[in-house]
Amino acid sequence: MNNYMKSCKSTSLSACMAFSTTLLILIVSCQTTQSYEKIDPSLPNSYVAHFTKRAPQIDGKIDSLEWGSVKWSEAFGDIQSDISPKYETKLKMIWDYDHLYILANLYDEHIWGNLKRRDTVIFYNNDFEVFIDHNGDTHNYAELEVNALNTVWDLLLDKPYLNGAKVDNDWNIDGLVSNVHIEGTLNDFSDLDHLWTVEMAIPWKSLERMEFDGLAPEEKVWRMNFSRVQWQFDTINGHYSRKKDGLGNFLKEDNWVWSKQIDINMHKPEYWGFVLFSKDSTKTTYEVPKDFSMVKWMYENFRKKSFQESLEQGVYKTGMLGDDLIELNNVIIEGKRFLEFTSPISNIKYSVAEDGKLSMSMSKKD
Repeated sequence: MNNYMKSCKSTSLSACMAFSTTLLILIVSCQTTQSYEKIDPSLPNSYVAHFTKRAPQIDGKIDSLEWGSVKWSEAFGDIQSDISPKYETKLKMIWDYDHLYILANLYDEHIWGNLKRRDTVIFYNNDFEVFIDHNGDTHNYAELEVNALNTVWDLLLDKPYLNGAKVDNDWNIDGLVSNVHIEGTLNDFSDLDHLWTVEMAIPWKSLERMEFDGLAPEEKVWRMNFSRVQWQFDTINGHYSRKKDGLGNFLKEDNWVWSKQIDINMHKPEYWGFVLFSKDSTKTTYEVPKDFSMVKWMYENFRKKSFQESLEQGVYKTGMLGDDLIELNNVIIEGKRFLEFTSPISNIKYSVAEDGKLSMSMSKKD
């Protein structure tokens, strides 16, 4: 072989090796970048509810001394987007050893309602809704809805609808007191209104069916959320009603919430906010643990069809939060499946069972 041919062969071999090396780097790089998901670091809202020595009068008015200096929550936002609601909604909370007190302002130019029977589907009117999970496990939680007529719907769910809920619609919040005050005229379309205010007192003992001891949760944190359903309307023969399209179908309602749910579904308790019940009047904020951005990510994967059909044990998915890698593990114990991870921040192990129930425990160090 002459020198020219040797030179060409050597050059081709070097070029081939260089190409192979570059290709290998690209493959490894692609595998590395695709081997984990970026975890959304956003966290649910939080609120500090302070102790009151004197119970407010439940008349739907905000002029009582008990409410005067109490901090408002953030204004409600759209349930799944960053679109600003047409009308503002905000709330306050206080508590004593007997009751949880909630007051909410719902601004509206047309205040109406026609549902008057307790435990009917109140969200077919514009309404204000309360969701309560005392221990944050996403199970055994209460829902309470009120319209502008002060008609109430209270119900208890053993788990979210997505997990096959059993709903107790006969359950009542015994001792509940609620009232509505209207700045405007109810069911009168000839003028413009200003707002309606909902005020309520929920006895702690009435919530015992939530697997709760019925005692005031002093210095404890509950998961809660609040929602407002708002319908477009028509006026027919002098009466308000939900607006329909040309085919006779009701137009979709707006859903405005305190802590964003991502989907149009209030029954994903993993997105609910955090409420601290404190006797320390100087404490005005509660910092939600960063672990709960990972918990949301775990539930997002848990609710996917691909996980529900996955039978292999081991690492199901890897995510990254900041500089931390988090492994979601698919575990089968005594025939039951769990999706779980251990937080690199707190060393707490979070597990979600087949029925969607969340549990937490300190991870054993190696």
